[in-house]
Amino acid sequence: MTDGPEEFDLLVVGGGKAGKTLSMDVARSGRRVATVERGMIGGSCIKVACIPTKALVTSARAARQLRDANSLGLSVQGARCGDGRLPHAPAISSRTRRWKARA
Repeated sequence: MTDGPEEFDLLVVGGGKAGKTLSMDVARSGRRVATVERGMIGGSCIKVACIPTKALVTSARAARQLRDANSLGLSVQGARCGDGRLPHAPAISSRTRRWKARA
């Protein structure tokens, strides 16, 4: 740690996907970079937003296709989606609630 103010070539506000990538690319080029992030480095997308949402949407679409298979001329027997809920939905919902509570 220095006694005086530090100098940087770039200050990146936000450590989401774009901020993280920019910070790393500029630092690799030999410049001094400071990144300020109050929450999750990498952003919310990977942990609670985009990726979990896509998993839920994909599961829901698969369940709908199974349900509607007969109308498409397919016979699907014995296909079940557990108790009707998506199996990983509670874990994703719980993680999302915890993240929002911290924000």
